[in-house]
Amino acid sequence: MTGSDWQGYRLVPEDVWFFRDGRPSVAGADHYLRSIFPPFPSTLYGLIRTQKLFDRDVDLASLSRARWPSLGEKVRNEVGEWGEYGTLRMRGPWLLDGDEIRLPAPLDLRLQIDRQSGEEHVETVVRLLPSERKPRARNWSHELTPMEPCVEKGGRLEEWSTPKGKKDPESSAGWFLTLDGMSTWLAGGIPSTGQFVSSRQLWTSEVRTGVGLDGNRRQHAEHQLYTFGFIRLHKKVSLGFELSGGTLTAGKFARFGGENRAAAIESAPLLSEKVRQMDISPTQDVGCTAVAVTPALFPSGSLPHGKSIESAVVPGAILAGGWDLANDRPKPLQRAVPAGSVYYMKEQPQSIIESWPDKTEEGYGLMLIGRQPRRNHG
Repeated sequence: MTGSDWQGYRLVPEDVWFFRDGRPSVAGADHYLRSIFPPFPSTLYGLIRTQKLFDRDVDLASLSRARWPSLGEKVRNEVGEWGEYGTLRMRGPWLLDGDEIRLPAPLDLRLQIDRQSGEEHVETVVRLLPSERKPRARNWSHELTPMEPCVEKGGRLEEWSTPKGKKDPESSAGWFLTLDGMSTWLAGGIPSTGQFVSSRQLWTSEVRTGVGLDGNRRQHAEHQLYTFGFIRLHKKVSLGFELSGGTLTAGKFARFGGENRAAAIESAPLLSEKVRQMDISPTQDVGCTAVAVTPALFPSGSLPHGKSIESAVVPGAILAGGWDLANDRPKPLQRAVPAGSVYYMKEQPQSIIESWPDKTEEGYGLMLIGRQPRRNHG
């Protein structure tokens, strides 16, 4: 699809948000529930489909397979037949700071961070690159090339080691990049320290405590004290996404996340258009890199099927679930590759923005494709 087929939106919260992960909790045994953020793409996709029904004054409580055809052809074409997909496609979510898009930092980046002042400042940025050394024997469980840290010096990528007395750089998980920083990464370079944005600059975790109630006695239940970690976005920060095959009405409100907190629907810049403006053309006879902007679902595990992967940085699986409105039950949990996961591939990219491969309609597996970095020798 072309950029004109997509329209950009944002959700602006009116209050705190809470989003559960896929792990089960047991009443009386689990007392602290921490919100994940950003939410899973399927959570946002479910809001969009539900909002399309609300726009037509559909009573969700009365919905059933038998009554679904009465919704009308237009809405069924967009949201799909009962339990199926329609024309509606989503990309996202990502963070917006005003109109500036913030994307998860690629996880092949490692950061040395100064926290002495009470704030977080990135001092050094290291990028993991496939090793050029040929190991004598492969004594591990996969055929991927190991990776080694490099830094940029005078426009050159050189191997790097931690200076004596310094801590090793840590994962970039939980950090975000400006679009300029992502453009640098996609071009095969290393983003500068000033192009990183901490999650603390975008939202605050707000702890609240409540008690379980005994419905028979109308008083608090024993051993039912709960603490929730809600998400409060900072001023001008919102959740961005884009749609194709359907539209939303800007200016309306939607109910989102746990406790159905209100969020305003507004127009927003298109990520796809911003990415195309980067104009990062592939380098001939050299492979490419791919970074997951949203979590990805791969049937075979952590590696995309049909791609010739040279190296990868995938920290582990996250459990993605959700609620199945059609069948009124939780969706089966699936292992997803987290946003920020990186793949070094041998083949040439088809486009700078792609979707791989399962539930891409819901926004999973949104990938940005860039050049593979080149080392400088001599």
